[in-house]
Amino acid sequence: MDLITAITLVARRYLAPTVIVILVLASGMSYVWSEYKDLLKERKSLDDEIVRSERNRADASIALIAQKAELEKREFVLQQLERQNKEKLAALQQRASEYDAAFGKLQQAQSSVGEAQRQKEVEDKIQTLMSEFSAMGVNLDDPVRCGDTDGQARFNAAKAKYTEIYTLAEANRMTKRFNNFLFHNEPSGWHSCQR
Repeated sequence: MDLITAITLVARRYLAPTVIVILVLASGMSYVWSEYKDLLKERKSLDDEIVRSERNRADASIALIAQKAELEKREFVLQQLERQNKEKLAALQQRASEYDAAFGKLQQAQSSVGEAQRQKEVEDKIQTLMSEFSAMGVNLDDPVRCGDTDGQARFNAAKAKYTEIYTLAEANRMTKRFNNFLFHNEPSGWHSCQR
């Protein structure tokens, strides 16, 4: 076999199919390469989406942590304020209790002073009435002369004054204090007029 025949045979038998295979392989490689480039683009797009998603998740986590920290800070401040308010309330209640006790003592003292002052006023009034009774110069045990209208009027005025003194002393529980006056000036009975 000669070289030309061999080349022809090889070219026909091996070269043409090899070229065809190479062409098919080249077109297949081109298709695979373009598909690979599309796949890389999709992969890059997916990776970008994952990165954005992770970034959003991280941002959301950071925001959530910041909100949680803010809430904890507010809760802490509220707890501090509540504690301070409880302390102030306790102090105010203590002060109110002290004021109530002082007010009670003041009312009691005022009541005592008021009662003492009232008793003093009654005593002064009785003293004044006793002086007025004594100034009348009437003895309630002496009978009045019959027909003496002036004497009868003075007797009745003195008896009314004595009754007023006795009533005031008895109403204010002072009969023991003025017992001497009441005993010595008390009329011993009913007298008819003396002729």
